[in-house]
Order: sequence, then structure tokens, then C-alpha cells
Amino acid sequence: MHAEYYDWPVLRSILKSLNVISIKPANSRGALKNIITALNNNKAVCLFPKGGISTNGELAPLMRGFEKILAKTCTDVTVVPFAIKNMWGDILSLAPKEVRKQQKYTFRRCVSLSFGLRLGSNATRAEVERSISQMLSQSNFS
Repeated sequence: MHAEYYDWPVLRSILKSLNVISIKPANSRGALKNIITALNNNKAVCLFPKGGISTNGELAPLMRGFEKILAKTCTDVTVVPFAIKNMWGDILSLAPKEVRKQQKYTFRRCVSLSFGLRLGSNATRAEVERSISQMLSQSNFS
């Protein structure tokens, strides 16, 4: 989780108890080591390799840390690409005000989560990005 949010006093103790890894974009070496350690200890890790929340509603290129983690992991890791749909334009998104105003504000937003086919530990950014793009382009999100 981005260190800016992780360091909120209200959330920090909860996030620590859930083993959330804090990531500082300017200095992510420590976080990468923690992720590699978790994977080597057969822990599941949910990683958002874009490096941040979308500022335009489009899928940004995946960051290279994703491949670095896979290359340095000692165990056979299974990569499961996933996509979250219908977040753009939400009051908490980084969409411009004009876009957010067009969305009907509701406490119960219909958000979809889709999982792609499993990939091996030799998965590339291009493969994962292609899988995510395919999921996002599907109109029927299941």
C-alpha cells in the first residue's frame, strides 16, 4: 500500500496486523524485499503493479518492479492477473470534477472484479498487461 495512506494513524495498526506492506514510490527497495520474502514464505501477495491510481481512467503501463520481484523469488510463483472495473469517476477516484459530477453518487457502487488465467513465475509485464486489458475490455464482467 502506498505509504501516504499506510501511515494514517487510524489505519496503521490495522494494516500492520493484516501484514500490509508499505511502499514509498521514491524508495521501494525495502518494499520489494518484503514482497520477495513473503512470496518465498509461500504467502499470497496482492500487487498493483501500475504504481498508482489512474489519473485518466485508462490502464497505465505496469512498473518494472513486478518482473524484478519474480526474478528474485526463490519459489515457483503463480501469477493471477486481475482487473477491477467501474472505479473511474467514483468520488474517491482521481477523475476530474466534471467526470465525477456525471456519475450518480451512491454509497453502493457496482464494482466488478475479474481474474485472468494463471501465469507462471516467468510471466512478463506484457503478458500480464495483455490479460488485464482483455478483462477490462469485456462488457460482461464476471
